[in-house]
Amino acid sequence: NIAMYRKLVVAILSKNHTGSMNCNYQTLISDLRNILYHIADSSTFTQQDSFEYPNTEGFEPLLMATHYYNLYLTAMQHNLKDIALKIALTLIRYSGIIPIDKAFYLAGTAARDQGHHNLAFMILNRYIDLTEAIDEGTIKNIDNSDFADATNVPFPFDLPGTQYLQG
Repeated sequence: NIAMYRKLVVAILSKNHTGSMNCNYQTLISDLRNILYHIADSSTFTQQDSFEYPNTEGFEPLLMATHYYNLYLTAMQHNLKDIALKIALTLIRYSGIIPIDKAFYLAGTAARDQGHHNLAFMILNRYIDLTEAIDEGTIKNIDNSDFADATNVPFPFDLPGTQYLQG
């Protein structure tokens, strides 16, 4: 069961930039969040699941990634960019559920739009590293020293097949 839910969530959250600009996309994310919440609320599935799988593989991270992404889209829709920045930074923790380049792009552009230029530089620099790694098909050239000690940014990680801004 968990593999099915994971495939569904990853497929929906992995929409590229063009696909995520669709007006029905936010409704789709909201509906997905509601479905995942009702599953979690109505059964012991998530309680059992949390013991069977590591934190990054269980049901709860799927729900939380979807929930935070829904909040991010809602904050952006209502022009609450300071809140959207905080949520976008949180989404980086869920790389693997949401493509890592997408998470860094959203966080970096939100930081830039809010005038946090140093933060934006660091995050968008990592985004550029990720796009190069996607093109090369390997993460071996990525230096993780900026993120290793002070963050929950996963490393190593799986690269998405295509870049968020392509397509």
